Amino acid sequence: ALNSDTTLTLFPTVTPETIVENSSNNEGDSVEKSETVEVFDAEETETPEQVITLAPTVTVPDDIVDSSKEPYTYEEMCEDLELLAYAYPEIVSVTWEGESADGRAIPAVLFGNPKAEQTVFIQAAIHGREHLTTLLVMEQLERYAKEYDSGSYAGVSYRDIFSQGALLVVPMSNPDGVSISQLGTEVIRSEELRALVESFYERDGGGVTREYFYRRYKANANGVDLNRNFAYGWEEYGGSGVPAGFSTAGPGVGAGAAPPQPHSSSAKIS
Repeated sequence: ALNSDTTLTLFPTVTPETIVENSSNNEGDSVEKSETVEVFDAEETETPEQVITLAPTVTVPDDIVDSSKEPYTYEEMCEDLELLAYAYPEIVSVTWEGESADGRAIPAVLFGNPKAEQTVFIQAAIHGREHLTTLLVMEQLERYAKEYDSGSYAGVSYRDIFSQGALLVVPMSNPDGVSISQLGTEVIRSEELRALVESFYERDGGGVTREYFYRRYKANANGVDLNRNFAYGWEEYGGSGVPAGFSTAGPGVGAGAAPPQPHSSSAKIS
């Protein structure tokens, strides 16, 4: 799976000393065969010294994004983004635009013409419990990619639309909050942050079960409601100064002390 420290490289590395018979796949078909690499030392011999059999490169299913998965996790999203970028390299590219408080890289997807003058920005799952929006935008991306040459909107083909414009999509703005909402506090990697998030239940969880409380969780792992943590208008708003619990109103919804908080604001897209 992708992470913030790796470059998206899905083919075996080829060095000057290797000759690789490779077959690329840009149509979304399954890749199931093994490839043979013959290694030569030109100075010593003209015959192969050894034969290396590589594992299959990448297997791409007909439907990359599986809407039947429940929950659709951060890790599954990253794997699907990797496959989408591999299957549709001309129109899908993935970059990493920051890191969450608990160390999860935040991906951004550029769909369409990267040089387009018009770009539509789409942000999903800014609240942890709203993770269904991640699945929605991921399915939209795959649909547009699949129907790039056959689909249309208002009589204009997708190819024409996305050759003149592009989508910039952050499919999961709050991966920590989503992970907490889906799987509970056990998925928090930092012991300090886990203790902080668990303290919210002690403070705000009267009358509900732990499972229900965290299923309704909306903040990030710092207890910051990212949807209330933008710099614009901050002086007028001021924030609540109270870390967020699961409530939809009142002191349980906190925007943090002041922006920009490290790892708390939405991913910055350059």
